[in-house]
Amino acid sequence: MENVGAPSGYAELFMTLWLRSDARGEGAVVRRLRAMAPGVNLPEPSEGAQPDAARVTAVRSVHRPDGSWTVTVAVQTTGGRLSYFAVPLLTADTDGAEEIAVTAGPSRVAGPATLKVPDSAYRYPVPETSETGQTAEKFLSAYLTKTDAGKVERYLAPGVQLAPVDGPVYERVKAEQISADDPIATGPVPHDGVKTRIQVRLRAVDERAAWPLVYRLQISTRAGRWEITSADGGGASDFETQVPRAAGPGRSVGDTDEGQPVWAWGGAR
Repeated sequence: MENVGAPSGYAELFMTLWLRSDARGEGAVVRRLRAMAPGVNLPEPSEGAQPDAARVTAVRSVHRPDGSWTVTVAVQTTGGRLSYFAVPLLTADTDGAEEIAVTAGPSRVAGPATLKVPDSAYRYPVPETSETGQTAEKFLSAYLTKTDAGKVERYLAPGVQLAPVDGPVYERVKAEQISADDPIATGPVPHDGVKTRIQVRLRAVDERAAWPLVYRLQISTRAGRWEITSADGGGASDFETQVPRAAGPGRSVGDTDEGQPVWAWGGAR
């Protein structure tokens, strides 16, 4: 019974070697290709031509009813040109040993079409000077910068844990746009137990550049202030067409969109 996953990495390796190969040679690249793809024809570069593929990345894998795979890979050249190739493969699991083969040469194909992104669920602008805006910006400054490092806990709801960012942090951050999925986040802090979500577009600055980043925060009210209950990089629920709406302004703490526990980086609430 076949249980091998999509062979996207194998297709990337094959395409990288194929683009660098020469059918007239007998070097290590050609020998490796012959082992990976028996019978596949190799290119014949023009005299003096140098390989210019800077990066090969799998962008789509299709598992067909006959058990074969077609993996589409994007090839970016050193000059910035982008092209796409489809690589056909077979995979099998024989007595616990994974077997993969490229069954034919690559085909030049069209790239994936760009999907029209649905309208965002974050429709309500939040003033940066509001309690919501100030909480969001101060929290992200504490999480991402050297200056406010170690001050994250004061903005988190009880029981929420947050793992630190790996690697160097930023010198400063500045919120450029804050929006909410409920208008209750745009005004004064409401009664305790209200929960909503906000999206923060910010600019994080280090010695190399100013980086535009986006964070999605779930916030709730307690003791007259907003607190962070979870934070992430977004997902399908960021879009209006997929967000179930609760009746009335705001939602009570504990009522997630999918009826699941609220999760934060580093632990559950």
